Amino acid sequence: MRTPILIALAAATMLSSPAVARPHDRHHRAERQHERHDRDRNHYNRRDRDRHHYRAYVAPYRNWNYRRVPVGYHLRRDFYAPRYAITDYGYYGLRAPGRYLRWVRYGPDLLLVDIRYGRVVQVIPGRFY
Repeated sequence: MRTPILIALAAATMLSSPAVARPHDRHHRAERQHERHDRDRNHYNRRDRDRHHYRAYVAPYRNWNYRRVPVGYHLRRDFYAPRYAITDYGYYGLRAPGRYLRWVRYGPDLLLVDIRYGRVVQVIPGRFY
């Protein structure tokens, strides 16, 4: 008589243990998903930070030396090429440029350039240092 009762108790214990473990597994699965999401988010934040802050300025031609430029200065086309364009205006706290205007990096400065004529419309000195 004892043997069937012990077998029934053992069977009941074995059947109930996966049901008890499932919420626990779900909890750990959700934690792992959050950790993965945080890791991915940190990777993208680091990539964006590197793209915006730590990219060294490379001069468009050999033997170029920086000098501050005033509003109205005529830039060579090399300086407002897409390579130097700033497209993430919100990140830098800039307004979107109008038609035929482009924000560009010029050494440590940020310039708003009329790309039809190459004229500097606005200068924000020392923005990158």
